Amino acid sequence: MTTLDEMWTRLAQHQPYADANGYGTAWAEMCEQRTAKAAGVAGDAAWAAGDARAAWAAWWAARTATWVADAAVRATEAIRYIENAEKIYDKKAGMTNATIFPDGRMTTTKETQMEKITINGTEYAPVKPVAAGIRAVVVVDRGWIFAGDVTRENGRIRISRAVHVFKWEGIGFAKVIETEQADLRPIADVDIPDGAEIFCVPVHDQWGL
Repeated sequence: MTTLDEMWTRLAQHQPYADANGYGTAWAEMCEQRTAKAAGVAGDAAWAAGDARAAWAAWWAARTATWVADAAVRATEAIRYIENAEKIYDKKAGMTNATIFPDGRMTTTKETQMEKITINGTEYAPVKPVAAGIRAVVVVDRGWIFAGDVTRENGRIRISRAVHVFKWEGIGFAKVIETEQADLRPIADVDIPDGAEIFCVPVHDQWGL
């Protein structure tokens, strides 16, 4: 099985999650058609449903059809994103040890959730995790790089709480993403056509601030 075949097989196994989150129709069409257009639509549907990591998985799948030269690398990224998306979904649903079978069936073991505990007459509640954001570093044409909270709608990309990644020295782009060691300049919200985007990298929700 090639990396591309593995990617499409893995994305198809995500169907129960897609159905549960409201973007199942677009996801099923993507897995059946295996085209850049269908994958883009599935990514947009997942994004609108609030499943950012599944959206990135679909968009990486779209790129495999657009840029054949490094399709295997992009397929690997799609697999990584969909696995991360499902881990988060399982955690929110209180599930562990999720198993997805080749035909799409899924079995899970549900965790025991403890809401409160009383110690010496005082009640304590668990700390609620902070939901992951939709922040990303976006590389656009003509050499511009922005970071911010990304919203995609009607063929436009809006970047709020934005910073301009102006320049960096002595390290590569991957290290900039990891360390934020760059000349980062706060700017007003950015609005660009989606065709101007070259690629983007998801980051934590306080990146660059």
